[in-house]
This record gives sequence, C-alpha cells and structure tokens, in this order.
Amino acid sequence: MKKVLTLVAAAMAAGMTHAASIQWQSGSLQTMPNFATDWANETVYFFIVGSSDYDLSTVTASLADGTLNAGNIAGYDALKNIVAVGPNQQANVVGTDTSWVAGEVAYGYGVIFSGDNTKYAISTVRTSAAFPASGNANLNLGGTAGFTIGNVTPVPEPATSMLALAGVALLLRRRRK
Repeated sequence: MKKVLTLVAAAMAAGMTHAASIQWQSGSLQTMPNFATDWANETVYFFIVGSSDYDLSTVTASLADGTLNAGNIAGYDALKNIVAVGPNQQANVVGTDTSWVAGEVAYGYGVIFSGDNTKYAISTVRTSAAFPASGNANLNLGGTAGFTIGNVTPVPEPATSMLALAGVALLLRRRRK
C-alpha cells in the first residue's frame, strides 16, 4: 500500500510540472540615447534570478568597473538559463526549456553593452506572467524605461598600479643621479 501511495503521489507531482520556457522581451529600446550608433544590433543578455527583490548592486558595480563585460558575462549570473539575442528595435527570444509548475512565476533581468563597450544598460528585475497549465510565460523588461544606462570606468588592477609606481620611482631615482 505504501508503494502504491508513493507512485500515485509521484504521478500527481509529475502531472503538475511541465516543460515550459520564458518568452523574453526587452521591449522597445529605440529611445535609448544614440540607439542607432551605440545599441542597435548589440546582444541583450537575459538572466533568471531567484526573486523579485534580487540585489543587482554587485552586478551593477561589476559592470561599471569593467570586470563584468561582453567577453565574460555569458557565464555570470544565470540560475536556470541565459539567452542572448541581438536587438534591432527590441529583443524577443524563447529561453531553454525548464520544468515549471502551473501558477509559478519567473524573475529576470537583462544587460546590454554599447557597441564600443564604454556603456552598459541593465534592467530592473521583472516578474513574468504566471505559467499556464501548458505553454510558456512572458517576461517583458519594459523597454528603454526599464533600463538604467551606466558608463564603464575600468579600475586598474593593483599589480598594474604597483608596476606604474615602481617605474615612476625608478625614473625619479635615475634623474637624481
């Protein structure tokens, strides 16, 4: 009897979950400053996170100082999947299949880098529509209004700074002689 009840419970749980995807939408980005030269045809990286109050301050700081950039962001913050797509006016893409329970929601944000990698734009964390009993759920990042633009200001690593100081000290010493 115990085995039968376990099998019934497992079958019910399997019936409540289904493979579904998130239909990501950046929203229109055309009103971003210098859209045609800086942002058009660049990649939007979409991330799924654990909750709507996910703290983006570490991500934003890493974007601003250049330690997180277009070359290394693909493996950064994805809990369930990351999808990258190049927008023209807006990015629309379906993520990888994941098991979701009907009624569950997903939380996510997006990042885009300017063509010359001197600027980034990061969205706020958004909540998807609830997953239906079958099918996908939409998550719209809100277009230009949902993104904050920042400048990348690389911070030199300590070893580089120390080498520069050592070089200056050597030059000063050499001048004195």
